[in-house]
Amino acid sequence: MWDPLEAAWERGFAHFEKLSRDANGYRTVAQRHVMKDGYRLGHWHDNQRQAYKRGTLKTDRIQRLEEAGMVWDSREMAWEEGLDHFVAFDADSMGERRVPQGFVTADGFKLGWWLDTQRRARRRGALSEARIGQLEASGIVWDPQEMAWEIGLAHFLALPPDELGRRMVPQTHTTPDDGFKLGWWQHAQSAARKRGELSDERIARLDAAGFVWDRVEAVWDDAFAQFKALPLNAQGLRTVPQTLVVHNELRLGRWAAAQRQAYKRGALSAERVAKLEAAGMDWDPLETAWEEAYARFLAHPLDAHGRRIVPQRHLTDDGFRLGAWQDAQRKRHNAGVLSAERIMRLEAAGIVWSPKEVAWEVRVPHSSHLSPLSASLSHLSP
Repeated sequence: MWDPLEAAWERGFAHFEKLSRDANGYRTVAQRHVMKDGYRLGHWHDNQRQAYKRGTLKTDRIQRLEEAGMVWDSREMAWEEGLDHFVAFDADSMGERRVPQGFVTADGFKLGWWLDTQRRARRRGALSEARIGQLEASGIVWDPQEMAWEIGLAHFLALPPDELGRRMVPQTHTTPDDGFKLGWWQHAQSAARKRGELSDERIARLDAAGFVWDRVEAVWDDAFAQFKALPLNAQGLRTVPQTLVVHNELRLGRWAAAQRQAYKRGALSAERVAKLEAAGMDWDPLETAWEEAYARFLAHPLDAHGRRIVPQRHLTDDGFRLGAWQDAQRKRHNAGVLSAERIMRLEAAGIVWSPKEVAWEVRVPHSSHLSPLSASLSHLSP
């Protein structure tokens, strides 16, 4: 006997079977889905679920629908799909799966968004204990901010420490393998501590990892250590050429010049002044260089007239161009830019300001060696 209700069910089932199965063998139907012939399959599909929940769906129909790929609870299936994607994500050494917030799987599943949904549901108390247990067993991190901090610390610990056990990167540093902005993360920790927003536990962990809280102070200390490694000269001072670069990056010459400038401005702390002076800092290298040259000049022998006349190309035993230095003093004297104090000291040491006078005396050592006629005309010589 023909049953119109049975015929209607079979018609719906036939339309349901026309749908393609997904990768897991299921057929999912949107609630308002309409077939090309106008059949409202979404409505029929929803009726089957409601009957299943009420317990009024026949056993043979349940079996046929399940074999055809029926999903009785689409939300549960979606949740299970999310869990499957989560478990497929690689866990770290501690068994935790740290999924970036915007992460999308290769098949297009928005895993980062799905996990964020689970966290919000847990905060609202809307996530069942069973699901919480499944997620925790799978390695979920409930606090993404904590997770982000731990990721930053892991990148920081991957840096090799220096000889003092410190780890420090430029603020713009980005890790080459995954593009993590480690310099920014490092700066954020220092800023958070200054604001009093960094926990004692995090401070302790960063201290143990060799974190440098004051980069300016650390850079100064590094340069000072390199300064102390330079040899002392005879006066117990350390001279630093302005272009000196050590370790292929530390511009020690510029650093020393900056300390001298700060000292002259009164902007260098008493503590740093004391440390630099104890280490042999030369606050005025130009003055020191002049004094060293003057000492060499005093070591040059006097002539019979008590004068020190250094040949223009004369080199001292240690290679110092004393003749050129003497010539430079003469030029500064003639230009009126040599201090009165230096003029007095050089004259007391026997300098001859006019090289022409010296040259004439070399050509004509003394009038007693000239012929009578030459001697009588010598006063006419220029």
